[in-house]
Amino acid sequence: MRLRPTHIHHCDVLVVGGGLAGCMAAITAKLSGAERVILVDKARVSRSGQSPFAAGIWAIRLADDNLDLWVEETISSGDYWNDQDWVRLLWERSEQTALKVEVWGAEFGEVVFERDEQRKLIRRKSRGHYHTWHALFNSMPMMESLRRKARNVGVELFERTMITHLIVQDSQKAALGFEYRKGTFPLFQPKASVLASSGCSFKSVAKFAGGNLTGDLQAAAYRAGVFLRNMENIDLQHGPKHYTVHGKNLYVSVGGKLVNSNGEEFMWEYDPLLGNRANQPTMALAIAREVHEGRGPVFMDMTSASSEDRELCRRMLPDAFKVWDAAGIEPFRQPIEWASLFYGTVAQGGGIHIDTRCATNVDGIFAAGDVTCLPPHGGYSFGGVNIAFCAVSGEVAGECAADYARSYAEPNRDTEALALRAGELIGENLRPLNSASHHYPAEAIRKIQEALIPYRVSIIKSRERLEQALEQITSVQVKMTDMRARNVHELTESIEAKNIALLAQIAIRASLERRESRGFHFREDYPVIDNREWLKWLFVKRGEDGPEMWTEGIPTPYLKPPEAYARPRGFRRNVQA
Repeated sequence: MRLRPTHIHHCDVLVVGGGLAGCMAAITAKLSGAERVILVDKARVSRSGQSPFAAGIWAIRLADDNLDLWVEETISSGDYWNDQDWVRLLWERSEQTALKVEVWGAEFGEVVFERDEQRKLIRRKSRGHYHTWHALFNSMPMMESLRRKARNVGVELFERTMITHLIVQDSQKAALGFEYRKGTFPLFQPKASVLASSGCSFKSVAKFAGGNLTGDLQAAAYRAGVFLRNMENIDLQHGPKHYTVHGKNLYVSVGGKLVNSNGEEFMWEYDPLLGNRANQPTMALAIAREVHEGRGPVFMDMTSASSEDRELCRRMLPDAFKVWDAAGIEPFRQPIEWASLFYGTVAQGGGIHIDTRCATNVDGIFAAGDVTCLPPHGGYSFGGVNIAFCAVSGEVAGECAADYARSYAEPNRDTEALALRAGELIGENLRPLNSASHHYPAEAIRKIQEALIPYRVSIIKSRERLEQALEQITSVQVKMTDMRARNVHELTESIEAKNIALLAQIAIRASLERRESRGFHFREDYPVIDNREWLKWLFVKRGEDGPEMWTEGIPTPYLKPPEAYARPRGFRRNVQA
């Protein structure tokens, strides 16, 4: 029997992903004149993904702040890996975009940004900030108000719908969905699409909401011919070893300090200027190195925080403190064991390549937020860039997608051809239900995690260990060709497992290809920032025999590296036994 989509939905703009970037894109597209805008989310718009856990940190350059200083700090802190045009665009638009979100929140009685008695934004310095600042905002009220704003302006929401494939067929494009609670497969046929979901956490237990962040759109985009970039820059975090909480930027901004087993406040050896407020790659790599070299365990000591700052943290991080309270721990009264954490391609890992219009290399497909390679961040600059970029890129993508849809010269729509292709892909998705094998998706995901996540593969890398991990993942992928699903839940997991395996393979191949250390990417066998040979972006596309990679030199219109070779993140200035 020939399979067909359950429904076909035509629209001007399709947005996939209901976090900050996706909501901004959908609302902006509608306000920019797109007649029918559909917003699809794998779970519930405003409550899935990372945006609800943004931990109160939003970098905003105010009109009085020196634009050139912000641009220079972002680029130098990002190890010159940034798209410098995107850096400037971000800080030119950050304030007006943030204030727009604040106004929308006020329409529904929500307080988005924290302000003082004079109604000025409360701003702090946290990880990586020297000349720059971040504002404090309330993520849950913000996301709820964006959901309501989207519905009020006429955006149609399709929730609990996973996009499994992007179809590019001649000049026509479509997205195949899977409504996993119903077992149905809708097909969306837009004039323009905005990809705005999260990256891939590889279901790491260290990442909040990690079970839902499986890189579905990054994998679907790659299969459809969209270029990926900087996939070797595997995102690392740091946090409590035994609990999953958010708020690390806020913790160090109120005086939190890292201490090793010798009682040494060691971060000053890794960053003499910022110490415990060093940027995220420096902190994550430093913690790993302290433990690796025998000075672990490491603890976060926040006991010096003032009573006002303790109250601020509780107000800004309600979900994190629910975890602390449930565990019977008062983090301001005792040092907490801390560790480097694996986050994958989320927050600041690699992702979809875009230009300053948020356009991908495939005509009519745009991308915004975490699903991209976060071009202004580079290797990772400072706290709050992620949220700022999600808001600005979502707005830019919404504007450009609406403009594209408005000028779209629609071809003779061959819906039947798209439906036939969608039917073939539905058959691929359903195949595990008919398998009698003993290879289950949960087991496959666990084996991929065992290959990729160990710190000697994802944090302190070398050719030998990366090649071993690649062999393990390839072996898992072979077994996936006959994976079994006993119910719809496992069927969803089987799709996720294939996406996770693909992105793990790409991340490791890219890590092997970049023979230097930069940002989060640290090669033990190439422990230097090599601006002579590797001031380049590494691209990945789908080839006939698997991932194909190439490099392109990074344009430096505003700031060039001052030296050919530099010390990477994660090295002590003074070695201690």
